[in-house]
Amino acid sequence: MGITTIFEAVTALILFPFIGYTVDRFNLKKILIVSEIVQFITLLFFWWNIQYFGTYQIVYLVAILISGTSQIIRNSTFKLTPIIFRDLKKGNSQISLISTIGDFGGPVIATALIAVTGVDSLILFSSVFALVVTILYYVVFDFQAKDGFINNKINTVETKTEDVWRELISGIKYVKESKLLINLMIISAFSALADNGLVNILIYTMRSIYKFSNSSVSMVFMLASFATFLGSIYVNKLKIDEGKIYIMALLANNIGIVLLLIKLPFIIPLALITTSFFGIMFYIIQNTLIQRIVPANILGRVNSFFRVSTYSLRPFSIIILTFMSEKFGYYSSFILSSIFVGIVSLLVLKMKPFLSRLSEG
Repeated sequence: MGITTIFEAVTALILFPFIGYTVDRFNLKKILIVSEIVQFITLLFFWWNIQYFGTYQIVYLVAILISGTSQIIRNSTFKLTPIIFRDLKKGNSQISLISTIGDFGGPVIATALIAVTGVDSLILFSSVFALVVTILYYVVFDFQAKDGFINNKINTVETKTEDVWRELISGIKYVKESKLLINLMIISAFSALADNGLVNILIYTMRSIYKFSNSSVSMVFMLASFATFLGSIYVNKLKIDEGKIYIMALLANNIGIVLLLIKLPFIIPLALITTSFFGIMFYIIQNTLIQRIVPANILGRVNSFFRVSTYSLRPFSIIILTFMSEKFGYYSSFILSSIFVGIVSLLVLKMKPFLSRLSEG
């Protein structure tokens, strides 16, 4: 799992400028369809390889292809939100809700398939699901841009190489010139360091320290998924401005992590439910703020750079927190995560004036 995560992070680092450029310059509907087809073919080939050769050796190649296309799909969906929805918070909430339903139902389906027919059928199911999504994109969705930029095509004949290069790095330049975006990125990065590597530590703590059964551990994560579902709904019902929601949700999420310092068995489920509920609210508002302040014609490139700056920290979080747990005990990883979220809390409180001005504007 750790090696796969590293592969995914490296893929994201290499591809992020090209993904953002592609999303900003080409037809989003076609991008989504092609990406889903690539996922379908990749997973179908993986299943065929297992059936006829009995080998999993190409798993890392599969991880790279799935990771790359998933990055494209997420970035395309992010750019589509302000195209389809005029109420950005509502749009991000609904998209998050759909994603959460998939995350909630996926483990149930996966567990059933593995129990009945084995892991091979799960791979085949995933490939068929990718094909179904492709058909839905093609038949159901008709994306129409309010400003007409969705169907723009770049003229590959007349575009000079140096112009393309400037286009590729323009997202980085835009972020560098925006103090608000830099602060949002730093906060997101420290948050990723604090919690991305915690899942394995929490599973170990529940099983080995507090003697939770496997079914109890599964129930805890199902409750956390349900909390994410509720958070996606609740954030859209809040009538206070987005800057205040951003601060409130992030601080509450951080409190959930700090709760882990209390050595009681029921604290871990409580902490997971708290971080799931408020964490998704923070994520929805963060997306909304970025979509609100970044011009549409560069949104894909800015989001791609923003996402990779935090996504690439996932393996570091896993490595650091796992090392702390193995070297100094599981509790030390909770202390380090609490230090990270303490830094995040100070940063977000410092950002309060910027967020207030954004909301007023």
